[in-house]
Amino acid sequence: MHIDSKGEGLVQNLLNEDKIEPLSHELFREAWSLRGSNPRSALMIGYVAAEVGVKELIAKQIPNTRWLMDNIPYPPLFKILSGYLEELPGIKKIYSITFIPKSIRKNIQTMSEKRNSQAHAGINTPDSVTLLKMLQDVRELLLLLDYYSGYDFALSFVRKETLDQIERESKKKSKV
Repeated sequence: MHIDSKGEGLVQNLLNEDKIEPLSHELFREAWSLRGSNPRSALMIGYVAAEVGVKELIAKQIPNTRWLMDNIPYPPLFKILSGYLEELPGIKKIYSITFIPKSIRKNIQTMSEKRNSQAHAGINTPDSVTLLKMLQDVRELLLLLDYYSGYDFALSFVRKETLDQIERESKKKSKV
């Protein structure tokens, strides 16, 4: 990944503020590194990265939920991504909405199902192409969550096709 001088300045500001890398991103990098050598672990860790990313966002936006996010099971991730994010107070918007594209939500749901199959029955490891797409969508999700939580620079790393999907959804909602 190439970072221009503006990006370097943003990274330096984060370092100056003693910001540490979110656990969700650390987990994602680990999953990404395992995708070829241990796809089952990559699937499991990648899904956990997505879960942790959502918990981090909720705890940041509503600080007094930190204990709940850290200590109790919560609804399926797919449901949170489909209907709860836009309800968070103070969350940023893209094209006037807070939205995770359906293709990403669907892949996260599939990851959940495959993760459960792996954890409970040891079956259903995705092929390498499917795993790659799933992990790319986890990365995309984490970038969107970063943006929604106030890190504007994250949007510059989101794929154009994702932004196009968000724009189309925004236009549909504005017509309603």
